[in-house]
Amino acid sequence: IGWCISMGAAAAFVGTCIQHDGNHGAFAQAKWLNKMAGWTQDMIGASAFTWEFQHMLGHHPYTNLLDEEEDLKKGNGVDCPIVEKDQESDPDVFSSFPIMRMHPLHEPAWYHRYQHIYAPFLFALMTIAKVF
Repeated sequence: IGWCISMGAAAAFVGTCIQHDGNHGAFAQAKWLNKMAGWTQDMIGASAFTWEFQHMLGHHPYTNLLDEEEDLKKGNGVDCPIVEKDQESDPDVFSSFPIMRMHPLHEPAWYHRYQHIYAPFLFALMTIAKVF
């Protein structure tokens, strides 16, 4: 069991740190070393090639894009209460998983009560869903 926990932690470290920074070009100063760090994702069962398309094209163009109404209020010096704040319009997060409630302002449905059970299986299929 200790070996399994160690391998899981190592794979998580590769996925959240090494490959992420490598694919962003932030792991090292040398471009080739960043590419090698990005390829470590292939060693944990995912695809660096798919990640680059999914993350760089499907996620980064949309980060921190909020509704214009909130921006207009903020420009006038008015801070919206939390219940009026808009979510990021990131299609990678909010559109790819319509059965997930990812923001407190999303309308709750009966099945969201069980998302802690089905979410790990759904997210495990993320790479496959991006390919097909």
